[in-house]
Amino acid sequence: MEPGRPLTVALASLPFVGHSSPLALMGEKLLQEGVHLQFLLSKADSRIDRCKSVLLGDERVQFVLVDDGIESQLMVWNTLPPGNCCEAALPAWIEAVGKLSPRPDILIADSHTFHAAYAADALGIPFALNVPDSFCLLFLLAETVVPQNLPELAMLFLTRLDVPFRRHMAALHHKARFHLATSFPAWEGSTAAWPENIFAVGPQGPRHLEEKGAIPPEFVFCFDDSKLPVVYVSTGSNFALTKKQCKILYRGLSKVPDVRYIWALRVDFQEALEAVDASRFHLVDWAPQKDILASPAVKAIVYHGGFNGICEALQEAKPLLLVPIEGDQFVNADNAVMKGVALQVNRDRFSAHEVAEKMQRLLSEPRFAEAAKLMQESIMSTGGAPKSVQVIKASILGQSYAKSCLNPASPRWSAFWAYVSPRVVMRSSCDLHVHCDGLLSDYDAFLTDYDAFLTDYDAFLTETSRSRRPSAIRALQPLLQVPGMISLGAGNPNPDAFPFESATFKLKDGGSVAIDSNLMQEALQYGPSNGLPALMAWVRQLVASEHRPPRPDADWEVVITTGSQDGISKVCDMLVSRGDRVLVEEPCYPGALGVLLPLGACLVGVATDGEGLIPESLKAILESWDSGTPKPRLLYTVPTGQNPSGATMSANRRQAVYALAQRHNLLILEDDPYYFLQLDGSESATPGFHRPPHSFLSLDCDGRVVRFDSMSKVLSSGLRLGFATGPPQLMQRLVLHLQTAALCTSGLSQVAAVALLRQWGDEGWAAHVRAVQALYRQRRDHFLACAQQHLGNEGLAEWTVPEAGMFVWLRLNGIEDSKAFIEGPARDEKVLLVPGACFTCEEGKPSAFVRASYSVASPENTDEALRRLAVLLKGRRDARL
Repeated sequence: MEPGRPLTVALASLPFVGHSSPLALMGEKLLQEGVHLQFLLSKADSRIDRCKSVLLGDERVQFVLVDDGIESQLMVWNTLPPGNCCEAALPAWIEAVGKLSPRPDILIADSHTFHAAYAADALGIPFALNVPDSFCLLFLLAETVVPQNLPELAMLFLTRLDVPFRRHMAALHHKARFHLATSFPAWEGSTAAWPENIFAVGPQGPRHLEEKGAIPPEFVFCFDDSKLPVVYVSTGSNFALTKKQCKILYRGLSKVPDVRYIWALRVDFQEALEAVDASRFHLVDWAPQKDILASPAVKAIVYHGGFNGICEALQEAKPLLLVPIEGDQFVNADNAVMKGVALQVNRDRFSAHEVAEKMQRLLSEPRFAEAAKLMQESIMSTGGAPKSVQVIKASILGQSYAKSCLNPASPRWSAFWAYVSPRVVMRSSCDLHVHCDGLLSDYDAFLTDYDAFLTDYDAFLTETSRSRRPSAIRALQPLLQVPGMISLGAGNPNPDAFPFESATFKLKDGGSVAIDSNLMQEALQYGPSNGLPALMAWVRQLVASEHRPPRPDADWEVVITTGSQDGISKVCDMLVSRGDRVLVEEPCYPGALGVLLPLGACLVGVATDGEGLIPESLKAILESWDSGTPKPRLLYTVPTGQNPSGATMSANRRQAVYALAQRHNLLILEDDPYYFLQLDGSESATPGFHRPPHSFLSLDCDGRVVRFDSMSKVLSSGLRLGFATGPPQLMQRLVLHLQTAALCTSGLSQVAAVALLRQWGDEGWAAHVRAVQALYRQRRDHFLACAQQHLGNEGLAEWTVPEAGMFVWLRLNGIEDSKAFIEGPARDEKVLLVPGACFTCEEGKPSAFVRASYSVASPENTDEALRRLAVLLKGRRDARL
């Protein structure tokens, strides 16, 4: 570009507010930076004037309407002949872009205005694309990157686009200078690696209150009574509900008392509504949505589910009632519901009663606003329009925008990690620079001035753990593998003295597994403290496929332990000093209590319910903590089939808990021995295996999760095999604790597992897991049927159906202290359950609960035990009467 000439940027968009508004916000920042701005809009309908005046209205902007013959956004998808993408609209855009003066240094196109990008490319003008979120990126990358395990709904939508269009999108991606993704970490969840020219900048809206506009006078009266909440209603400027659906929506909203509504609705649709209550409903053809949402009086939004509108709502921490109508709105709505910030209704089947009931829940249940607040914090952590401007300017000037202009937008390194949870694989014909198994090779350049990740683990270690040193003798062990090495230093016993030669295990399916002399020799000798290489390789592959840790492969390690209890004990010994406060679930697994209490930990119980740990309880504890007392640094949780409650923590809660751990700098000890005993839920990477929501490990972008898995429930508890996964700094420290305790996990157990898993292969392992799950599902269902017959129908006990694990947590009605009851009358009647007092943080605290296991007792004994329990409870109830 000519020296001294101001930078010139052209922005191109469809005229619909959801598309043009983010570009307009970006344009305002460009103007503040002294950039000459050109704004091109497709001349689709009469809303053009509104877009021009409301979105920009600045004399410094060169505003161009492109008469491209596209009647509506829907026409864009219908004008994609195989030979030329949007052939009918392209000439008009080439003419409009070609007439721009001065010639733009770069053109930024809305993701749906790809014909503008094609025009820029035809004229030799560099271009970039502004895309909302990961779902839209799939359009661009569909022919280049093949997402694995893509959510079914997303895949269905993706397959609506014909192959020629997807190829055009892939070509467009290849030619684009870069992409600006306006999504944010909490929306996307776990991430994978995508091409290096995609930058996560977050929603383009204002980050500070002083940047927000005032509410226009004609809307002020809606807020004149601060006691009444206001709900904003908008179903979009393009796709819309039918008049009949609007009537149903109105009737449902009117059923919610003491609420005022501002409803942006086309005039002809307003006329279709009958007898509108003007004292509660303010109907307008258009409203300044961002300014209205900024008002604290607005408590919720009714919306169709477009991504930019959802961002505007969440940027103000407002929960949503969503009525998805078309396209990616269905995916967005599902994701918003999953994140706990929204409820949705089906556009074709919703009723006034459903609308009223769900709006009432949004307004009355604080969990929706709390979840929206977490999303707001995630949005505020991104760069927005200022970050977009930095990338644009650096690109034009030929600077390294990776280093100088783009710090990672969030604690998820989303500047160069992709925006969907599935891993990606390259097709053989792909010539793009795509990294499938980690970050870009030079990712350190992106992180030169960013230090939000956990790196100083010493602050978490006990004095004893910090003082441990590697075994000098064990450090020499790798040298034994050097060809030609003659060792006189090993303290290993001579294997000729071992009486065992080989072994064969007979399997229940009639087959057998042999441990030959070579394997047996490896099994009988001292092995590596972190585990035998063959088993570690299998475990690492399992962790990668099941959990897809979002950190680079080098940033997490696995260690084989003598059962998961062994790992928990040693990690707690590493991290817990006498007097430390440790957060645990209430009720808590007694094995953890047995580890933590002797270490002198002061346990802080976090409330739980049928969905596991309650994030609101955790938040209240942390945010009200006495500043004069050291804050907890550890959270211990059993998120799947919790022992004793059987509860499985929902995906929303796991994300909320992880966000709180980030905010308060906690390490999470994720004890998940029942992961493979998931009895209900979605399938995992192991075919046919049902798994719970994303693990904490799958969310761990900071390196603050240590995960414990067990083979006891699926192979054998007597083998004593488990494994821990976590940051290398902590796993290497765990190895030091293993060295001083037992040197290594039993080699015979490890070799037996390796031989079995090799013989099974992936399909055999999956089949075994399915069989185990079916066994436990059958036992659970039988237990619940008997419990309902003997206890539930009589009102003697209450419980939540466990989705995983081996336990049912029974509340015995009329019993205040189950310990006395179990050790007295129940023992006399020869029925044994575990009293709830065994699982409390506070010793001696009475509990009305008991833990019942359905794993071992025969169906007949299960029925008889519950019958005896019912007789006892009924007798006590009758005695009280």
